Amino acid sequence: MKIINKTIVIIAVLLVNQFGFSQKDKMLNSDQAKKEAEYYKIVDVPIPNDIKLEVGGLALTDKNQLGVSTRRGEVWLVNNPYSKTPVFNRFAHGMHETLGLAYKDNGFYLAQRGELTRLEDKNNDGVAIYTKRFTHGHFPGIIMNIHMVQSLTKTVI
Repeated sequence: MKIINKTIVIIAVLLVNQFGFSQKDKMLNSDQAKKEAEYYKIVDVPIPNDIKLEVGGLALTDKNQLGVSTRRGEVWLVNNPYSKTPVFNRFAHGMHETLGLAYKDNGFYLAQRGELTRLEDKNNDGVAIYTKRFTHGHFPGIIMNIHMVQSLTKTVI
């Protein structure tokens, strides 16, 4: 009886997996997917093995660089993000679990825990040397999330 039950479970799992894959294939080959591909392209950016990106936000700069904020408190600038050999430069580090990222007026806005921060490269060496806290201390005991970043960024910017 136990063997029959195990066999039934294995067959059920195999059928569910087969059905799931066939549905995925149907979605990828559907007319709707082809229409969407005309407007929304998925681009894989190769990441060097020594860089750990746990992405919290993305923003394109005026120079067509890709800014990437990470949970590890870093902001990376990716030069030529659409090429096969993008170049990664660490723009800022030492922040606390950055979330969200917006770019305006030659600087990045992001949230780290209870504050909204602006990062700027004043001497054009590719590293942030100027930070400005917009909301430090205004939210005691509150940990910011991505929705707060979006609403505060619209208000501040």
